[in-house]
Amino acid sequence: MTAELKTICRVTVYADATLEAVLLSQFLAMGSTGYTVLACRGKGEHDTVADPFATVTRIRIELLVQPDVGEKILAYVDSPALKSHPVAACMESVQVVASERY
Repeated sequence: MTAELKTICRVTVYADATLEAVLLSQFLAMGSTGYTVLACRGKGEHDTVADPFATVTRIRIELLVQPDVGEKILAYVDSPALKSHPVAACMESVQVVASERY
């Protein structure tokens, strides 16, 4: 028996850890029902964070959402309110089982 799959979106947001509470609150208000947050490090437009024990930390937030919610999240991340902060985001299509969860 093969599970029925449904296509939804995975939004991945990279941000400074100080923005975690604000971002998660906004994402939930936009319709996300859950998220995963991971510490991360790397190089981008902002400072490089190579030391996992450094006081400056970055996070990666992953959300499985319906496409309309994903579009709202991307628009928020691209909004003027976040332009001066180290935040980046991308969205991709993924297939999931038990799609009523999302």
